[in-house]
Amino acid sequence: LVQLFIEDFHLKLFGNSERVNFKALDFGAVINHKLYTDLQKVLEMPTCLKEEELILLIANEHGVRNILSIPSVSLEAACGSILESYIDPLQSFVDSVTDLLISGVAETGNLLESYPYLKSVLVRFINEAIDEATVETKDMLNKHIQAEMMYCNIYNYDFKNSKLKEGILCNPVKIWKAFGELNKDGEEEIANSDVDLSTSAEYISDQLVKNTPAKGNSKILSEIVVEYMQIIQKQIVDVTIKYIMCFLVKKVSEFVKTSLLVKLLSSDNLKSLMEECERDFSIREEMVATCAELEEAVNAVHSF
Repeated sequence: LVQLFIEDFHLKLFGNSERVNFKALDFGAVINHKLYTDLQKVLEMPTCLKEEELILLIANEHGVRNILSIPSVSLEAACGSILESYIDPLQSFVDSVTDLLISGVAETGNLLESYPYLKSVLVRFINEAIDEATVETKDMLNKHIQAEMMYCNIYNYDFKNSKLKEGILCNPVKIWKAFGELNKDGEEEIANSDVDLSTSAEYISDQLVKNTPAKGNSKILSEIVVEYMQIIQKQIVDVTIKYIMCFLVKKVSEFVKTSLLVKLLSSDNLKSLMEECERDFSIREEMVATCAELEEAVNAVHSF
C-alpha cells in the first residue's frame, strides 16, 4: 500500500511514464507552469528609486564631504533598497509552490481512503518534510538576496558589456552659498541659522532636489541602477527556480522515496497501522470466503 502511494506521488510529480494521466493535469505540471510563468512577475518589479530618493541618497553617502562624485557605495545602497522589496514576494512564491505540493500529497492520499489512519500518518510525515524543505528553500533564497544587496559586481560580464561601458561622468554639487547670496537656481539660502535640524534638513532637501547638477547625478546613477538591476532580476528568477527544484521539490521527493517507509516502520503508530490493515485484510478474506460459498451454492442450484 505504501509503495503504491509512493509510486503514484512520483508519477504525478515527475511524470516520465507511460501511465501518466491524460484527462487532467497533475500537480507536477501545475508547479512547472507556475515556475515558468508566475515567477516572471519578478521581471516587472521596480528596478530603480525615484529621482528625489537618489539625490538624497547620494548626498547622505557623502555626509560632511563635498559632493564631487557618485560614491560607489551608492550603487549598493540603491540596489539594496530595491532588492529588499523583492524578499516578501519571493517568499510568498515559495509558499505557493509548497501549497501545490501539499495539495498533491492530499490527492495521492485518496488512494488510501480505505485506510484512513495510514493515510493520515503518511500525509502528516510528508507535510512535515515539505515544511522543513520550505524553510530551507526560503532561507537559501533570502541569503542569495542578502548577498546581492551587500555587493554589486560591476565586473559582471553582462554589465561590463552594457551601454555604460564608456565610463561614468558626474558633476560637483554645490547649493549652499554665503548668507543672502542667490544660488544658481535663484533660491535664497535659509536665513535663520538657528532653526532646528528637521526644519533645516527639509529646506536643504527641497533645494537639493531642484539643483541641476544633483539631478544630473541622479539621472546617471539611475541609469546604472536600472542597467544593473535588469541583470540581477534575471539571475534572481534563475536561482529561484533552481533553489525550489533542489531544496524543495527534490528534497521532498527523496524523502518520500527513501525515508518515508523507514520512518513509518520506526514510528510509534506502527501497531495501530498494522491493526487497521489486518482488520481490512480480515474483512477481505471473509468476503472472498463468502463469495466462494455463494458461487458453490449457485453451481449446486444449476446442477439440478
